[in-house]
Amino acid sequence: MNDMDMCDTELVVTVLQALQDEMTADLADLEHRIGAVPEVISIDPAHTGGKLEELRSARTALHSGLASIREVLGWIEWITENDPEGETSVAAQPLPTALGFPIH
Repeated sequence: MNDMDMCDTELVVTVLQALQDEMTADLADLEHRIGAVPEVISIDPAHTGGKLEELRSARTALHSGLASIREVLGWIEWITENDPEGETSVAAQPLPTALGFPIH
């Protein structure tokens, strides 16, 4: 594996880990904000003007994003572990796209 491939892989992992850290902090902030909503409002969502539902939707999106990041980081780890030649760039080639017939 050449130095550029390793730098690219390390850069991707570093950026994904930084994004994961930021999203985890955002999730903690959202959890705190959701927990601060008075109980009467969480029982009757009409009093929040949709704010509580908006916070819950954001929380769901953050969980989804974090799961995707973990999946990509796991895939990168698997690729680098299973590449006996150290050719990460060759092993991590994108899957070919199949051209299909348009629906319309």
